[in-house]
Amino acid sequence: MKSKDCFLIAAAMTSIASTAAAQEEYKIGVSAAITGPVASTYAPAYEGLKIYLDRLNERGGINGRKVTAIYLNNQAAPPRALADSKRLVDEEKVIAMVNISTSATYAPMIADAQRTKTPLIFLGSAVCPAGVYPPKPDPYLFCASFNMVGEDGKAMVHVLNELAGAKKAKLGLLAMDIPISRQGVDLIEKLAEQNGFQVVGKVAVPLTTADFTPFATRFKEAGSEWIAHWAPLTVGVAMFTSLTKLGWNGNYLAVASPTAEADTVTFAQSNFYVMPSYSFSVDNLPVFKEIADAAKKYQASYAADTVSVGWVGGMVIEAALKSCGWPCNSEKLRTSLESVNVDTQGLYGGPIDWSAGNHLRSKAHYKLYRWDAAQKRVVRVKDWIEIPVQ
Repeated sequence: MKSKDCFLIAAAMTSIASTAAAQEEYKIGVSAAITGPVASTYAPAYEGLKIYLDRLNERGGINGRKVTAIYLNNQAAPPRALADSKRLVDEEKVIAMVNISTSATYAPMIADAQRTKTPLIFLGSAVCPAGVYPPKPDPYLFCASFNMVGEDGKAMVHVLNELAGAKKAKLGLLAMDIPISRQGVDLIEKLAEQNGFQVVGKVAVPLTTADFTPFATRFKEAGSEWIAHWAPLTVGVAMFTSLTKLGWNGNYLAVASPTAEADTVTFAQSNFYVMPSYSFSVDNLPVFKEIADAAKKYQASYAADTVSVGWVGGMVIEAALKSCGWPCNSEKLRTSLESVNVDTQGLYGGPIDWSAGNHLRSKAHYKLYRWDAAQKRVVRVKDWIEIPVQ
């Protein structure tokens, strides 16, 4: 046999072996804001997902098959998200995509998910889009994130009612000047006014804002006794810092992001409340020890308490792939996602329970935390508040 023929046969066999190996793996694609201006809000969840899947693969994967995840960094930029999704579905042929980024990156990924009939799962800090809500969700969109516009707003007003008591406070509202954040604050304004609150300030801060003093001054001069925000926590941290420097002595209510627990410790002020839809590590759930061990072993750059929401995403993906079995393709996985029911081990207040008519969950749950000066630590003020998803 000629050497050229031997080479061609060897190359063909290598190609066949490589194809067979690829077919023995579950392949998913992740587009996340791993670096960039909002990385602190999204990168911890990316790391939580990554260490979960790394640990899963080290333990044998799913029925002996590895979960191969292709991680791409969109830096919260729509053009990058567009390039990511086209690469993932057209070149990599993934059976599912994951978004862990800002709402600005959604449109191109949703379009490619629908075009190629590939499930798109929103995880971590990504805001759950309207397309996952009942009663008729988009067949290809699913969300296990902790950010939910309508439910967050209802929970915040519920908490404000309890904390403000019979005296309805003058309320200031803060948004980032992006559509989804303004939408969330508009809803809080409507619900708050229905409950007797007087909204005396409503600010949408530009994304590039460096000095929050003018906006903080506006809130203080308006007489805001409470201020609530629905925006990335980096905005809330900057605003609260500016308010404190101005001597404002009202109360601040923040929605959470992965760094919320650490930020509450940094402030160490009892008038800064945080309302996450997930548990802080101060609750000492057994799963936090598991997460901390994995974060250390796989050298996560973010603290264990910040990566927990990405860990939930790993739980969901593992459950869906197990249900899909083998072989698993995009359509079969989509069907499996519609029967996911994941016990989050207390990280969330209830399960991630998807169905054909609901790609979010049946109920959202929230806790309330603040700094306790006497104990010199973060404490839970209220246990789970339950909000039905409608």
